[in-house]
Amino acid sequence: MQTINFIISNKEYLKKVLGHILGQYKQGDILNVSYETIQKPKSKEQLGFIFGGIIKVLLLHFKTLGFDDYTPEIIKTWLYYETGVFDKKMLPNGEYREIIKTLSGMNKKEASDFISKTLNFIEYSPILNGANGQRAFILTPELRYCWTRNVEEDFKISVYAEDFKEKDEAYLRYQRGLTCIYCGGKGGEAHHIKDGSGLGRKNPDWFTIPVCNNCHVPIMHGRDFMEGLKAILNGLDIETFCRCCYYKWLYHY
Repeated sequence: MQTINFIISNKEYLKKVLGHILGQYKQGDILNVSYETIQKPKSKEQLGFIFGGIIKVLLLHFKTLGFDDYTPEIIKTWLYYETGVFDKKMLPNGEYREIIKTLSGMNKKEASDFISKTLNFIEYSPILNGANGQRAFILTPELRYCWTRNVEEDFKISVYAEDFKEKDEAYLRYQRGLTCIYCGGKGGEAHHIKDGSGLGRKNPDWFTIPVCNNCHVPIMHGRDFMEGLKAILNGLDIETFCRCCYYKWLYHY
């Protein structure tokens, strides 16, 4: 006899599940049981790995442009000054001076917010968007949406407590300016998710994702478009993902 050990935090839900299984067993029905692994929110150490990945791809980008004297420390300092956390410290003369916190000195929330702001800054920085005829920097979707692995339950509750408006042209313009959620290329479209919407009716403007012209029709309107988003959503359902994106835009960007 094999023993299976598992952990579940919702006791009432566990009672319903076990009651359903027992009922089917007594009736002699065949049971199909599936499960999924719940990923824990990213630790500060994991956020540090993400930041390191951002530094590496930026370093490679600048080297292709001929900036061979740029070092990881130079790029880190640049990003800290652009999107970092500042802490006021009193000097021996009694004056206060703003000091930049490094990632190791931030708390979990500060580190998470710093990574999100850094990714957003990279998305819109004129330095990285092909200014003066230079090649634009492309942030891969896996990096752009790495925050999906770090969505706390309290944040989800806050997101669903919001009464979002149906129409928001400013958000659609923002979405059109983002890189494609599939290939990472420059976008051009804000695709309204049709899952759950009525015939001939679009879902709200917050229920959108950014796509480029090349991916819009063949992928977004294909049967398996949700399958292609699994690596980006990291366990989030599409509605929660879109709500989180809109919430972040409203209150952070």
